[in-house]
Amino acid sequence: MSKKAQTSAKKNVVIGILGTKLDKKDGSSWKPSVQLASQPEFPISRFYLLYSGSRNRGLAKKVEQQIKENSPPTEVTLHAYSARDPWDFKDVSSALYKFVKEFTFDPETEDCYVHITTGTEIAKMCWCLFIQSDFLRAKMVQSITPDSGKKEKYNIFEPDLKDCPECLEALRKKYAWSSEFFVDTPTSKTIKEECLMVAGTTKDPLLLTGKTGTGKTSLAKEIREYLIKDAKEKYLNSNSKSDDEIVPFIECNCATLLPERANSDLFGHEKGAFTDAKSRHRGYLERADGGILFLDEVGELPQGTQAMLLKAIDEGCFERVGGEEKTPAKFFLICATNKDLHEAVKKKTFREDLLARIDTWRGELESFQIKVDQEVWKERLKKGLDFWNKKHGKKVTMTDDVKELFLQFAEAPNTPWKANYRDLNKIITRMATYALAEGNTITEKIVQEQITRLRDEWKKTDTDDSHDASKSLSFESVQSHPLYEGFKKILQKKGKTIDDYDEWEVWHLLYLLPICRNSKNGADAARKLFKNVGNNPSLKMKQHLDKFKLEFEDCLDKRANS
Repeated sequence: MSKKAQTSAKKNVVIGILGTKLDKKDGSSWKPSVQLASQPEFPISRFYLLYSGSRNRGLAKKVEQQIKENSPPTEVTLHAYSARDPWDFKDVSSALYKFVKEFTFDPETEDCYVHITTGTEIAKMCWCLFIQSDFLRAKMVQSITPDSGKKEKYNIFEPDLKDCPECLEALRKKYAWSSEFFVDTPTSKTIKEECLMVAGTTKDPLLLTGKTGTGKTSLAKEIREYLIKDAKEKYLNSNSKSDDEIVPFIECNCATLLPERANSDLFGHEKGAFTDAKSRHRGYLERADGGILFLDEVGELPQGTQAMLLKAIDEGCFERVGGEEKTPAKFFLICATNKDLHEAVKKKTFREDLLARIDTWRGELESFQIKVDQEVWKERLKKGLDFWNKKHGKKVTMTDDVKELFLQFAEAPNTPWKANYRDLNKIITRMATYALAEGNTITEKIVQEQITRLRDEWKKTDTDDSHDASKSLSFESVQSHPLYEGFKKILQKKGKTIDDYDEWEVWHLLYLLPICRNSKNGADAARKLFKNVGNNPSLKMKQHLDKFKLEFEDCLDKRANS
């Protein structure tokens, strides 16, 4: 507890958000706002209690009365703020900014504190930002629950956003994609089933690999939902617990860890362990005890921290920075990376023994570069648009013709989908947003414009040595392709002309021709082109060629070389 709070002659002014759950408890239950105002060694002169929505005004009035009964000298001011969604950073920060802008106190005679026990993690993040930027000259105060075992009733401290990983986790959770966005292919379904089997039968680590935006984080969260459901079915007492109590899910993006703070962030630290260690800190491993620890971008872990993590996995316990006591940590470890960790081992940036330990089980998520049946893409588009509509409370639609236009783009071999679901989310968001000005309908013009925009963005990130065969064939240069004229002759032989097809379809065939010629036979070519489509790639290839009234042998016609 802060000695200054006990001896200062200044009056104490507190700002707090009404706890719609904690402050609502009946009887003698612990109510943070009321408890804080009842501390004789921390007399509060003015208490500003913020509440959102008219439906909470009754509770705010009730808490105001309880504070006055426990601390008659305290002047309570109720303030309604307009944050429609307490987990929306933009809404909350805007509403709290308006309050702070109008709020006044006298720093010469008053000390200001923000009570953070109540309110969402997003609100706490906003308070941190306001205080650290000196927009609000205040400290933070946190009520301590009676069953914590601590003598102190509250704790006063200087805010530091880096010391509030819960805030950052909450923000990531709010804006993370829902698993509703993702569509299973035959391959990804098998991978998911294997991962769920592993999670349900063993505590050995699971490594999720795949390119950016393939859904590694989403799968990790789906594994957690599976374990929660399993626990509720097995143990009746689990139904009375929250999901966080049943299976804690602690997420850490290793790429955001500062090298000098990585050990403290992961393993925690004791009070006095270093200059800024003013109190004991629980790290990611300790908070994941009994649940799941998800280490995203695990390839970015500093090497010194890698050794400590390996020891913690092997021993099932660890020591906080600056401490000697062994802290148990039994959790299911899920690691994720978009890097080749075996290559990182060769470059000596990742420990070989740690890789061997976390790679006990592996799930490799497929990218959009893998060819799939068109039904998969139809479902991806549908789920993506449904997800956007649900998130924004809208009903944006597409006609069948416009959907077909988008699907031709999505399936084209020269569409790189560099960030996979991230790119899909981006273009759907843009199309749906522009559709709001078109009667909530995504038009052909909108689709064409956003396709061009996304392709332009991909071109800006292209490097001279980062293109493959499909990227070298641009949609705009179909007619300049070396096989184009020869392909026209093949079609003429079949009684067709190039004008009978659009450029997307022609592009597909130009991509297919050289693969056929470099294959032993039709079955070999089909496996290369459609290896991830069901159990009959040859049938898929036949259906593809039937559109052009072609046989596999036609693709070998030497006239296509001219």
